[in-house]
Amino acid sequence: MNNFSMLPPDIILTHILPRLDGETLTALSAVSSEFFHMICKDNNSRLWVNVCISTWPSLLSHTWVGFHGMIISDFPGGCRSFFSDAFPSLHHRNNPPPPPPPPKFPSVADFAYVFDVFLQGERERERELLCANIGSQSIKIGTCGATRSFRFVDSCDLWNILNFIPVKKDGCEEYLKEKLRFSCVLISSLYSEISSRSTIKHAGSLFRPCCKPVSVTTNNGSVVAVYETLLPMAGVWEYFTEMVKCEVKVKCEWKNEEEDKFYVRRIKIRMEDMDGIVVNENQAAIILMNAIENGERRGRGRGNEFHLGCTHVYGPSLCVAANKRKVETSKRDPQAMLITKLRRLWKI
Repeated sequence: MNNFSMLPPDIILTHILPRLDGETLTALSAVSSEFFHMICKDNNSRLWVNVCISTWPSLLSHTWVGFHGMIISDFPGGCRSFFSDAFPSLHHRNNPPPPPPPPKFPSVADFAYVFDVFLQGERERERELLCANIGSQSIKIGTCGATRSFRFVDSCDLWNILNFIPVKKDGCEEYLKEKLRFSCVLISSLYSEISSRSTIKHAGSLFRPCCKPVSVTTNNGSVVAVYETLLPMAGVWEYFTEMVKCEVKVKCEWKNEEEDKFYVRRIKIRMEDMDGIVVNENQAAIILMNAIENGERRGRGRGNEFHLGCTHVYGPSLCVAANKRKVETSKRDPQAMLITKLRRLWKI
């Protein structure tokens, strides 16, 4: 330990910890037992509330007390457990555990989802929020005959939550492909209609936070940004290919053709296998619950390196380079990372 650990605890709690992001706080908590108790144990719940809200601003789009009471409070460590569960992007394992057997009786998969769409500034915390949305959906599984294609019903039309920011039309495709970012957290629980009991909630990021689009296209005054990730088809392999593509289309427009009134019009989610066969709600519920409960968590990368199934989308060479960067990052001293963060914050 260096002289940093000799600072008064009040200074650390009041002036330093609130300026750090969740990743840095997690790394710092592993430095010593003193930091661990300071960050994770000593009634410091407000710190993690602020971390979650700064990472997913949509948590404030609904009443925080209600969302916390209904969802986050069910996690053993509250906001800290929610962050550690939801922040890393999910990644399918090379040797995944066998999927759980389908329920013998009809059960309901309850999903809450948190969407954030924003423009990324030059610095990590410089963001202009375009859309923040929280919704929920219940899907009955363990039944036969489900044919409706999967989608989040509350995310299709966002007329009631418009947020305008200026975006020039000239050159907008390249600009938005670099700056328009997307985050999506899913929280799942399974409710049995027979036992009238609900399992413990799990959370996971289908896309790494601040994900860039794979494509941006314009058409008749609107812009469509596409985000993609891959999920394993655990539990429904007999019907589909081994992997399923989860595609999110974010449609944006300029209200009245005015460049200072750019907004998100619609978010549409679609799941299909590698042969283009659309996944229905029943199958999607099983796939998503398996990914959230059994998926391997991975830290945030630069660009799209750590998306699910990156070898399928981007090729093995990029994946090898990404894994090399990940190994190098994991060898860094947490305290050195902290000092670097503080220097950036205070421009030393």
